[in-house]
Amino acid sequence: MSKIVECCVCKTNTTTNTVETDEGTIAVCHECADDAKKNFIFVCVQCGGVFKRDKEEAELRWGGKDESNPIVMGLKKLKDQQVIIGISSCIECPEVAAEEEEIGHA
Repeated sequence: MSKIVECCVCKTNTTTNTVETDEGTIAVCHECADDAKKNFIFVCVQCGGVFKRDKEEAELRWGGKDESNPIVMGLKKLKDQQVIIGISSCIECPEVAAEEEEIGHA
């Protein structure tokens, strides 16, 4: 029987849907999985921070309007896919924040 855990994205729903990644285990409820069809979702497995980027906005920001741009072509392939990415650390992690402060970026 699958273990019921808190969703790593919304932190309000519970789910039995988990995915093992190189960075750790990510649990995602059905609502957040549906949200991943419209947004790229990044989950920090160190601090639990969640970052969402609208797929259409990301396409314009990261690749521009040039249809021949490899980034645009790659993002278009992911348009209808559920994309939830586990990251090892993020800008809000205490260690990263301390490093940013140390080099004067905070």
